Amino acid sequence: MSVKPAAFLTVAAACLVGSTASAQTLVEQSRARAPAGTTFVAGFANHVNSVREVEIYSLNRATGVELVRVARRSRRTADGPVVEGWTDSSACPALTQVVIDMTNLPGLQLSIPGVTAQSSLRPTPGPATIGGPGEVWGLARQADNAFATVHMTATVGFLKDWVGLAEEALAPCWTDAEPPVLERR
Repeated sequence: MSVKPAAFLTVAAACLVGSTASAQTLVEQSRARAPAGTTFVAGFANHVNSVREVEIYSLNRATGVELVRVARRSRRTADGPVVEGWTDSSACPALTQVVIDMTNLPGLQLSIPGVTAQSSLRPTPGPATIGGPGEVWGLARQADNAFATVHMTATVGFLKDWVGLAEEALAPCWTDAEPPVLERR
């Protein structure tokens, strides 16, 4: 069974959580936690066991030809996020691919500066996965190119499965230390 884009848009609209204010709040929180010299671009979370979230930032300067992305993995707690790991796109090519994939999610197109490549992480249609929802938030472009903040959650389907695939792709990349690219700020 494949998901048709028109059908996914209907599901995506039904999966929006809260109001525009909730999307705005998540983006504002992620922006407030941005490491010095970076700009928040997008985030995703998996609600399996505990809520683990990944926030992705772009360095405000390019190193060589490519933009460098930095990601921080946290666990959400009542007292706020607890950092569990760091990586960057120069040490983890999978991070670049996750960012590309985020800009190509069906029914949701996040606008991440510098990304023009096509997605490669494509969940295989199959039975619904078990566990809590997957979640994606960030800045997006509307059909008229105006910016908007978005926040989508899904307990089944493409988005939920994609979050799991993104976590798997980044799993070997996490380290306890901030990436060296942040130390050169």
